[in-house]
Amino acid sequence: MQRDSATLLDILRAARLKVEFRGDLDEATFRTDYKAQAAVLNEFVILGEAVKRLSPAFRAIYPIGAVAGHCTHERQSDPPLRGS
Repeated sequence: MQRDSATLLDILRAARLKVEFRGDLDEATFRTDYKAQAAVLNEFVILGEAVKRLSPAFRAIYPIGAVAGHCTHERQSDPPLRGS
């Protein structure tokens, strides 16, 4: 479980950085700011990789869907990247 603790810190850091990199940009500005998009996308990749490192024992106790349901304090909907 010690590795899970370190992994959870990685997840928290990536989530915080995602929000920080998005900053106060409105949708139109974010769509044209490729550096901000790349930074946010990179944190999503880090989040995904970290989630995959969580142990089966941790996942059994805390299903990923239940954990994700508690992450709604961020923006309700981020705009798609690069005009998608």
